[in-house]
Amino acid sequence: MVLTLNALNIVDLITTYVALRGGNFHELNLIMLTLFKISPILMVLFKLSVVLSISILLIKLKSVDMDKILNKSIYFGLFLGVGFSATVLGYVSVHNIILLMGV
Repeated sequence: MVLTLNALNIVDLITTYVALRGGNFHELNLIMLTLFKISPILMVLFKLSVVLSISILLIKLKSVDMDKILNKSIYFGLFLGVGFSATVLGYVSVHNIILLMGV
């Protein structure tokens, strides 16, 4: 799931960047829009670092002692969050591709 999240994040990042550079559509995420206006590189670095940090945390937590209920809860919550995020990024990536294709 972590690999899927990162792959979809890259697809979303590329399609968003291409669309914003071409002026084809409006970014709904105000954080990404603001970072893009400051510097497209800043937007790219921020988006990659957030998802990569979450991925590393999830991988590191998997090796933690899961006998403790708090560790299990944190891992489970993070796992659900990654699953939800991957689903949203999948939808957004497909949406961006459709917009870029002009369909």
